[in-house]
Amino acid sequence: MSGKRTKILNLIFGEKTFCLYLITCMIGVPLAEFIQEMFFRSYLSGERIVFSVFGVIGLFLCCGKMALHPTGKHWSDFFFFSLHLFMFISLVYSCDIARILRPGEQTNEYPIFFVGYYCMMFAGFQLSSVKLRRLVLYTFLGLAFSEGILAVFQTYGKVVMPVMWGYTNTQAYGLTQNSNIFGGLSVLFVGASVGAFVFSKTRTSRIITGIISMIALYASYNAMSRLTWVGDITILLTFVISLLIMIKKDPKNAAQYKKNLAMLGIWVLFAAAVVVFSSFKNESFALRMNHIKSDMESIETGNYNALGSDRGYIWSMCMQSFPKHWVTGVGLDNLRWCYSERREWFPGMYASNQAHNEYIQVLCTQGVFAFINYFTLLIISVVKAVKRVLINDDEEDRRMTWNYLLMFAGFAVAMFFLFRAFNVEMYFFAVIGLMNPRVHNSAVKKI
Repeated sequence: MSGKRTKILNLIFGEKTFCLYLITCMIGVPLAEFIQEMFFRSYLSGERIVFSVFGVIGLFLCCGKMALHPTGKHWSDFFFFSLHLFMFISLVYSCDIARILRPGEQTNEYPIFFVGYYCMMFAGFQLSSVKLRRLVLYTFLGLAFSEGILAVFQTYGKVVMPVMWGYTNTQAYGLTQNSNIFGGLSVLFVGASVGAFVFSKTRTSRIITGIISMIALYASYNAMSRLTWVGDITILLTFVISLLIMIKKDPKNAAQYKKNLAMLGIWVLFAAAVVVFSSFKNESFALRMNHIKSDMESIETGNYNALGSDRGYIWSMCMQSFPKHWVTGVGLDNLRWCYSERREWFPGMYASNQAHNEYIQVLCTQGVFAFINYFTLLIISVVKAVKRVLINDDEEDRRMTWNYLLMFAGFAVAMFFLFRAFNVEMYFFAVIGLMNPRVHNSAVKKI
């Protein structure tokens, strides 16, 4: 009976189940949006329902895993609990708890979405098998191709559904209905595809991943979101620096790393051609350049509120409110409170529910302790992933960790300017787990 019970638990709470959970959620959310836009001519509700369902399923799987089929202690378990704890505290002590129940806001992040984020992360941490992590990476590449194709058509005015915010018909926004949000998502796609291209072992895989990476880059650049450009540049710099370090630290494999560096150089040449072509074609490029010039002028004159298309003003409002609510924050999805509590504010006055900076968003909505907890998670994840790349004897695990680390690095920098949205955030939390899964291989146990 014990053996049969173990088989059942392995089936329900094993690595393959968590891998299936990750992949189906990653595909199911954008697929729901595509179906909704294509056949029902509406947007941004189907994917919410699907992700909410996955939040419930994920909570069952994660709790069942820990209670019925534990696999030993792991540092990530602490953060799985602490993230939920701070989320719940922020919700309970929200300045306007009723707001979380209002369905009218397109940008709402409901509590079940946060549960979904953390369950995606937990699932990523379970995948000790390199083969399963590779399947998830293939899923990222498939999404990069499919959403990238949609984005390519959008830049020529061919759309599945007219964009709800009235962009020019040369901007890419994928299935997110927002070029900034899609820009953040495409940073992950660029990181996944450029790493896969450089680490490809066969000509066929190199051609396929090369094509996908160019589509992902074209879509990323043509989102015409400067945060995307910053994220993509960070990926390239991280890759170059890490390859140079590995050439010095691992001399016996230096020849292979030099080949990887050469392949990255080839990729950069093709990427430059894509950027030049897009710059001449896209009418928004000149506008973005003017914005950069305006930002420089704002810094020189001390008008910091105008920085980043008025992001400076939003950040100022958030940070002025923070000292009053530093313990628990203003509440989940309740950033508007930072504006409404000001004496000069009146109904109808501009107020954003997004800080356009994920770190400020967490700090102001959940409080300083939640921010420290979240930032500590990111730091530990980076340190352990870097260590895993540097001293790992398992070459396949090293490459996979390296690839996910590139995705993480680009997105972590883009988050300084990013509009937080659940249909992007869910992928990032999965990457956090996939960088440092539980290890059962003796080659990486010491990490």
